[in-house]
Parts: sequence; C-alpha cells; structure tokens
Amino acid sequence: MSFWKAVLAAFVGGVLAGFFLLAYRVSQETQKSLPESFGDVPGEAKRVYDEVVHKASDAVKRVREHGADDADEPDWGETGYVAGGTAQ
Repeated sequence: MSFWKAVLAAFVGGVLAGFFLLAYRVSQETQKSLPESFGDVPGEAKRVYDEVVHKASDAVKRVREHGADDADEPDWGETGYVAGGTAQ
C-alpha cells in the first residue's frame, strides 16, 4: 500500500470514528438507538463546533485582558534557565 493510500485510509477512518462518536453521544443524550441518532449528527457537530469556538474566544479574551506579562509568571531570561541545563 502506498503512503497516500495509507494517509487516505487513516483520514477516512478518523472521519468515520468521529461520526460514530457523535452519534453515540446523541444516542446517550436522547435515549435513541445508534442508527436512529445518525440524523442528529450534523446538529451535534455544529453544537460541538460552536462550543469549541466559544471556549477559544473566551481564552483569547482572557489573555488580552490580563496581558502576556503577568507578575505570577517567571521571567526565564533573568534566571539564566536554558532548556536541558543552566546558562554559562
């Protein structure tokens, strides 16, 4: 099997896994069987997407409000820290 066929197979498998995961989630919330919940998957995907976008925008807003240089954060430049050891 060529590399691109393997990549395509992994992508299709991931899409199908996501579809069935959303269908399972809907079936648990609505007490429907799994095949009955397939029609609700697009709505659930939209709801999950909106939730992720909302959380990301909240995180960006918090960072902008508090700034990048909080007093609680250490300034690694002053301590001489270098990944894997100390500065010489």
